[in-house]
Amino acid sequence: MAGISSIFTPYKKYKVDKKDGEIKRRETERDFKQDDIDFDMMAIGVNHKIQLNKKSFLNSSIGITISGYKSKTEWFEPDSEFLNTGTLTPYSNLENREIKYTLTTNLSNKFSKRIHTSTGITADYLNLKATARQVDNSKEPLKEYLNTKENSYYFQTYTQTDFQISPKFNAQLGVNVSHFSVNKETTIEPRAGIQWKASPKLKFGLGYGSHSRREDLKVYYFKHLDKNGAIRNNKHIKKSKANHYVASVDLKINNSLHLNVEGYYQKLHDVPVAIDSSYSTANYTQLWKLDRALNNDGTGKNIGVDITLEKYFSNNYYYLLTASFFNSNYVGGDGIERNSLFNRSYSATLTAGKEFTISNSKDIANYKKRTLGFNFNTTYLGGQRNTPFLESQSTAKQKVVLDHDRLYSLQNDPELWVNFGVTYKINKKKSTTTWGLDFQNATLATQNQGYEYNFFTNKVVDNVVLFLLPNFYYKIEF
Repeated sequence: MAGISSIFTPYKKYKVDKKDGEIKRRETERDFKQDDIDFDMMAIGVNHKIQLNKKSFLNSSIGITISGYKSKTEWFEPDSEFLNTGTLTPYSNLENREIKYTLTTNLSNKFSKRIHTSTGITADYLNLKATARQVDNSKEPLKEYLNTKENSYYFQTYTQTDFQISPKFNAQLGVNVSHFSVNKETTIEPRAGIQWKASPKLKFGLGYGSHSRREDLKVYYFKHLDKNGAIRNNKHIKKSKANHYVASVDLKINNSLHLNVEGYYQKLHDVPVAIDSSYSTANYTQLWKLDRALNNDGTGKNIGVDITLEKYFSNNYYYLLTASFFNSNYVGGDGIERNSLFNRSYSATLTAGKEFTISNSKDIANYKKRTLGFNFNTTYLGGQRNTPFLESQSTAKQKVVLDHDRLYSLQNDPELWVNFGVTYKINKKKSTTTWGLDFQNATLATQNQGYEYNFFTNKVVDNVVLFLLPNFYYKIEF
């Protein structure tokens, strides 16, 4: 089987005002003017699967992913409080463009009824162009934190063997080896698991895995001054690593419905952190400002339970209900344990879909079936972590000054997100064509992303944003 797909995703994030229950887009603010933030993504790939013999399959793919982010912001200083005329001065200039070329191949072998292996490689060639220039106030020139054009590669190879020890016991042993060209680090990560089939409908499992994660590419190239005043970057930092322990229970309720409960404990180490600071890469989502040296002294831990109730697709519909309860902490460069940015404590998601047949050819030689599908997804989760601000210092410096001694000690209100999608599928005898449209945040929910300083009121106010993410895609499989 081979396939070709194309995805185009225009992404927008707007600052909004909430007045009289309405959401309004702000083109300009009284303290600064911000051009639209653009985030574009495109992916294209080809997949090929071939059966080498009765017991072996080779599955390969080649793909290209292009992602880009760009924004430009200027301070706006009006001539007076009652005029729209004034002076614009640079505030920030941010850009990140990344192209990833990926080659993946996997060989599956079934040596016997009891032994099955899967071995493969994934090679990524990465092209990065990134700049980050910002300033704290309008009277200072832009400071350059990042300006780089780099190429690198990330190589992974893995193998896993499944053993059918007995009719009731099954085990897996595997290892993953990776190499990253930026820091020249090679990691070896063992993994193991065992399952006990207590009855035809009930299974128990235990597992362990060692995992590592490279940082976002631009993190390695932020500039800072060493003790001698020389400009350095952070290309030396190692990947974050974690030991992951899992216990699970799986119950087959009937032929189309099953329940899975999984508890986990994850211990993080070698996490990049800033020396004598609360900063840790375990927390960042989009990092654009870093002028300090990093080391790998950071740690962290995550503990939780995931519950999944799944109704497989049958009778032209499906649903999936998941719930998670968890706690997430980290230790930064100052050695203090805190809530992580992602410690929302709980989340619940309902995903459901229904498919309708709108035409079905019964002529076998000219078989063609057209279906229309609707998918729905809603998520309710605990509020994002937030940090208190120091009001007197913020007013004196005319910018938001956070209380880092109480980093992530606050939690915003819970959030409700609703997404939906529509697909139109044409099934032919030798190919399937799919047109699809997904719309994320269909209810136009807003999110509090911290604070910003209002120069006219001389107060710190909430930074409320609206995310819009329509996604149109086309896919053909043959």
